[in-house]
Amino acid sequence: MEISNSSSKVKMIASGVIPFVFLIVMIVFIFGPGSYLLDLGVPLPEITLEQIDFVDSEIQVTVRNTGPIPVEVVMADVNDRIQPAAIEPDRFLERFETALVRIPFEWNTAEPYTVGLTVEDGTRFERAIEAAAPALKLNLEFIGFFAIIGTYVGIIPVMIGLLWLPFIKKISKSKYHFFLALTAGLLLFLGIDSIEEAFE
Repeated sequence: MEISNSSSKVKMIASGVIPFVFLIVMIVFIFGPGSYLLDLGVPLPEITLEQIDFVDSEIQVTVRNTGPIPVEVVMADVNDRIQPAAIEPDRFLERFETALVRIPFEWNTAEPYTVGLTVEDGTRFERAIEAAAPALKLNLEFIGFFAIIGTYVGIIPVMIGLLWLPFIKKISKSKYHFFLALTAGLLLFLGIDSIEEAFE
């Protein structure tokens, strides 16, 4: 009886230790003699032109290094024409680092532009803008514009609903349910329409 108990304990310990030993051996092999298995080829540079702003006589490009290796931005172009550019804070980008590329350029509103950046190995990355538009600036006019929109979207509908409150209280329950269903249906329609436009 004692022999069978000790044998079962040994089997239980072995079943827990053996997979752990195999795991250690596999890790040692991969980072040792089998390190060649991790060599998946030469890493390639990859940058993303995240945002392009058109300001007074200048195009500003926010670029991020999304690749596996550091890169150096060496050249900028607009519509395939090389342009002088200033890069802030510098042209060397570590992984996931961002920089601002300032390109002096006399652009025209509503015209299409293709902005390209080239890294040190000659790889070029570009982003097309269908119609140039001035970048929005945070000023009193801008704040006032959104305040008006917020008033129309948020405050005025609530005030109208409060004006309807006495009428809603006096109608019958069936009519109340009708208006409630109508409102829910309208909100559902607007939600589905917004989702469709987002996918488009």
